[in-house]
Amino acid sequence: MAIASRISRIPVPEISAWCRAVALDGLLYYTEIGDQAQELAADVLAALMASGLEG
Repeated sequence: MAIASRISRIPVPEISAWCRAVALDGLLYYTEIGDQAQELAADVLAALMASGLEG
């Protein structure tokens, strides 16, 4: 997140919010179509949520 923030000049909280939204969208999509990638998408979303709570 720090690298993305530095390059884009967008604050980390704003980038984090967008990343969580995209991860949630992916999870919902994979769940809807029954794709096994939903497990990975859930892990990514969980990691993003956990890192968002520390800040």
